[in-house]
Order: sequence, then C-alpha cells, then structure tokens
Amino acid sequence: MYSDHYSFGYSSPWARYASIKNCVFKDARAGISFPAIDLSATVNNNYIRISNVQNGQQGKGIYMSESNRLVVSNNIVHFKNQHAITSSPFAGYLFAGSGSSNSYTNVTGNIFICDVAPGNYVVAATANTDNGAGTGRDIWRNNIYILVRGDDMQWMVTNRYSNHGRY
Repeated sequence: MYSDHYSFGYSSPWARYASIKNCVFKDARAGISFPAIDLSATVNNNYIRISNVQNGQQGKGIYMSESNRLVVSNNIVHFKNQHAITSSPFAGYLFAGSGSSNSYTNVTGNIFICDVAPGNYVVAATANTDNGAGTGRDIWRNNIYILVRGDDMQWMVTNRYSNHGRY
C-alpha cells in the first residue's frame, strides 16, 4: 500500500486484528492509527513520514488506543515538519498511546527520526515507570532515535502513583 498526502495513512476503527507490512505512508498527519479497543496488530517493515502539521494540530506516526496489543518491528517513522508550530512547541508523537497499564507493545528494531522546525519538539513514546524502573509490560528493544532538527525528542513517563498523575 502507498498513500501520499492523506490525513491518515491507515486507520481502522473496527478491525480486531490487523497486519500492516511493506507499506509507505508519506506526508500524512497520522501514519498508522488503531483507535479500536481490544485490537491485536503487527506493523512490520513500513516507512511512515509525518509532515504538514499546522498550528493547533498534533502529528502521530503510530497511534494505539488503550487495551491494544501491538508488535511493531523494522519500521522507519520520520517526523518531518518544516512549518514552525507557534501555538505550542509540541509537534506530536512518533508513537502515541503506549505506556497504558492495560495495553501491550513490543517495539523492536525501528528507526525513529525527529526532523522538525527549530523551537519544536516531538515525543518518542510514553512508558509506565515507578521511580525510574519500568512497571509496564511494554518491550522497547534495539530501536534507533535520531534528532536531525528541532529542540528535543522526549520520552513521557507516567505513573499516577509515583508522579501524582502527571508526566
């Protein structure tokens, strides 16, 4: 599958299982989106480029809802945005929705690239921790994170008990 300049590269609110392989989602605002709950999916060997995110919007490379199970491997997720977002320095997520206590992600061997306008940043993903120790079931292994342009590429860490409900 190849999509170019669509708001969403792939989004399926009804599927219970999805397997997305060898696809290109170019210049989307959201690359691959799984808004359904209780979904199992594999995302393997894809190229996702997020661009054209304007003020008031947030781009998302891969998005998952709570209670989903995702295996994500050997993908390139490239957040490339030339437009300076002035309403907020936050441009969006490379991987959104991870870190939930009732979901599972196995993210291995991917390349995540942040290439946004100076003054903006992206969030790589969210992990559930308690005082620095991982408490979630998520697995993040052998991924590469590259900051080409922009102020920062951050990880959000959330645990309502140790962080008072904040990131």
